[in-house]
Amino acid sequence: MRLNKKDVYGVLFLFLVISFIALLFSIEPTITGLVTGPMPEYYLGEIPEQIVIVGTEFAIKIIPNIESDIIRFSDDTKLFNITQEGVISFTPSEKDIGEYYVAVIIKDKDYNPEYQIVRFEVIE
Repeated sequence: MRLNKKDVYGVLFLFLVISFIALLFSIEPTITGLVTGPMPEYYLGEIPEQIVIVGTEFAIKIIPNIESDIIRFSDDTKLFNITQEGVISFTPSEKDIGEYYVAVIIKDKDYNPEYQIVRFEVIE
């Protein structure tokens, strides 16, 4: 049986596609703040410790666990600012290397606070 050029190119293309897909599935994520899919979301009180690598974008969203029409987010660090939508997003630099214990605070319309202390570690 003899293959023509179209068949050879078709087999080669299929081989390349299958190889590329296999490569994608063989790459395992490591513990970084790199967002490779939907932004991780956490309820206040359930935020795990965070390890962030210098030069790597970090982003998570905090979901309020208090029912109120008006929610105010805040934090007590200069490492990042939390938005009023509850998003923490930053890219640390070498000067940020270290360990941080950050209060993530949510207040309702009457300024009743709920908070969680979250450990952030910035590494090289």
